[in-house]
Amino acid sequence: MSRGIQVVSMVVCLILVVGSCNLTAISHVEGEKLYKIHCANCHMEDGSGLAALYPPLQKADYLQSLGVSLSCIIRNGLQEPILVNGVKYEQAMPANDRLSDVEITNICNYVLSKWTDDESYVSLERVKETLSNCQ
Repeated sequence: MSRGIQVVSMVVCLILVVGSCNLTAISHVEGEKLYKIHCANCHMEDGSGLAALYPPLQKADYLQSLGVSLSCIIRNGLQEPILVNGVKYEQAMPANDRLSDVEITNICNYVLSKWTDDESYVSLERVKETLSNCQ
């Protein structure tokens, strides 16, 4: 094997190893950007919500219980009232049906790691499976 091919092979291997190690970090960075564009207008940039209109995400018991099911809410919205930290929220949440599965995965990873006790990475495969089974 020539020296040039060896170098290229080593670089490709390094990129694959480093890239796979940073999937979580990339997902969170992209998720934060998407959250600011699609979610922060109502839930606020710091996740505090807006008075009695839009529920908080930070310290929200409702969010703690969702896990990857958050993807269904992001995609399909919510029409029925919900109870968050003892407060009833009746304002409908619009669907974000134009977001791709990847974008929803990134938002889920950002929101869940930022405002819940669950620091685990949500994979694209789990989000796709969950989205295919949304009620």
